[in-house]
Amino acid sequence: TIDCIETAQSTTQNNNSIKLPTPVKPRWELGLLLGADMSNVRFTRRAAPSYSVGIAAGYNINAKWSIRSGIIYTRKNYVVNGNDFYYKIDYVPPGTTATLLQAAGHCYMWEVPVTVRYTNAMANNKAWFVGLGISSYFMQQENYTYTVKYNNWQPQQKKATINTN
Repeated sequence: TIDCIETAQSTTQNNNSIKLPTPVKPRWELGLLLGADMSNVRFTRRAAPSYSVGIAAGYNINAKWSIRSGIIYTRKNYVVNGNDFYYKIDYVPPGTTATLLQAAGHCYMWEVPVTVRYTNAMANNKAWFVGLGISSYFMQQENYTYTVKYNNWQPQQKKATINTN
């Protein structure tokens, strides 16, 4: 977030102290977002890092209250053990057992967060803030690779892609 807050400055001129006015915090803020994420389920497997990119805008209602929103594009990677994931295996021949060993995947989605923030400025250029917000997620595509073992055979991989709007 780009802030343009400056502190008041004093200058001395012929023994007269002149205090310059403190600029007001701008009403609008604009920011760029870039982030990495590591996901896991029950700390058993680690997926490749995920990423998010986006833009955010904020409006300062007054010195303490502001509202922020934006749009974020995310690729989320995940890997999970078979017993931690529900997957209905399409067809299992009679007398055959099928066990899901692992599910791995990634998805692409858009996120639209809206946050209200209260900031309490303290002395020495320090402040604390509290924010409350909600987000809407719009899934674009999900890609899965399932590793399934039938009886004592070699594990097989099945793939699925789900396109959503």
